[in-house]
Amino acid sequence: MARLAAFVFLCIGLLLIVVSLKDAWFTLPAGWEKVDGELIATVEDVPVTSIFKKCLLVAVTVWFLMGTYKLLVEGWQRFLGWSFSWSMATFPLLLWYPQWVIVQDPDTSGDACWLQQQHDNITWLGGDVFRAHSERYNDIQLTVNMQDPPIYMAAFKTPTESLTSLGIEEIPEIVWWFGLNPGFSQFVGRGWFLSWIGVLALGMAAFGLLKEMPDKGRRKLLKKTFFVTVSSMSLLITSAMFPVLKAGSYIRKAKSAALEGEYSECLKYLFKSQDWMPSLKFDTTVIHQIGRMQLLQGTNDIHAQIYQIWLFEYLGHGTRAKKLLEELSLKRETLPRELQRELSRTWMRITIDDFNAGKVTQAHQQFGRICDTEPMAIQARFHQQLTSLQVGDIETNRLRRAEIEQLYIPYIRKDKRGVLATSWFILSQGEWNAGNARAAAEARRQSKGL
Repeated sequence: MARLAAFVFLCIGLLLIVVSLKDAWFTLPAGWEKVDGELIATVEDVPVTSIFKKCLLVAVTVWFLMGTYKLLVEGWQRFLGWSFSWSMATFPLLLWYPQWVIVQDPDTSGDACWLQQQHDNITWLGGDVFRAHSERYNDIQLTVNMQDPPIYMAAFKTPTESLTSLGIEEIPEIVWWFGLNPGFSQFVGRGWFLSWIGVLALGMAAFGLLKEMPDKGRRKLLKKTFFVTVSSMSLLITSAMFPVLKAGSYIRKAKSAALEGEYSECLKYLFKSQDWMPSLKFDTTVIHQIGRMQLLQGTNDIHAQIYQIWLFEYLGHGTRAKKLLEELSLKRETLPRELQRELSRTWMRITIDDFNAGKVTQAHQQFGRICDTEPMAIQARFHQQLTSLQVGDIETNRLRRAEIEQLYIPYIRKDKRGVLATSWFILSQGEWNAGNARAAAEARRQSKGL
């Protein structure tokens, strides 16, 4: 019975590996397309997944070819021993995937972190997202202001500490440096889980079928496999931590250079740190540090202008910040993705300030511009539903609700239902104000069903 169960698990492991090659590993909304007159978000697997799937396919091919040889020439036990060793050596490769998504791919990582931050920002608003938004600007109820997005965004804490100074408190930081941050956890697909579960199931099943192997033979196989696994894991940890250590070293050098007034050297070290950890390119702290150094150098590069906008905001010069932001937005298409995203986040803060100051029509228009340039701006769409309710723009209200529903498809967390329910409820209010009683009732029913 045990041999039958092990054989079944062997087949299941192979099946899971095959399915993982077809399923998505990490999906983000990439744009929009119209299907039968309806807007549908284009949800795509990230580019780095294809590389890992090819590596897994190559590994499976090697297992099959070598396994076939051992089965035909050396016997069944040799085949099982090879399968067990292969699975233990392949497993670490799959654990390296999160770091390549979050640390080494700044576009994917930046979009994932921003989407995650927007969701958190919406659900933080007033504690009860449904109640808070339903009460906004109702004369007989309380008023709840929109919540500003956080000024800073990053995939992980900047590695400013040396390896010897890391302690127990820094363990979560190390985990994030390996790519296992909330942004990854929010959008990781089942394909990645199926891949390593399949590899492990194949290996464990193969070892289980070796019960009739002599004890010394199993012990020898375990020692050999242990050595292979430790070597594979050591290679993974070394390869994963090396860019972190190099980036941290350059950041510490940049800090020392800045304190000594060597601003050109500081900039050089900051850019080198981004080369080793590309996700530092959208780290707002690093962007502002680069901008600060450029200003001290007397240059007015793009980073310096973004830093100036933040400085004007911080000092309370909102009009000057908005003017500089408008000038910079004209160059948007020529900017790298991480800086385009930073401009959109800045526009969100300024627009929310305008709305909270009572400039509803102006905020409505600015939210629309953000939505037009940023397919992933969920918070802008959510807030424009509110402004649509105030200015009586029912068409925009309907459009943004549909877009929000599509954008939330890749989200894993169940608390997204609160946002979707609120979005439907805002639409029901708009439909009622527009005199569409039947549509308002249907939208209210949808909000209760989520």
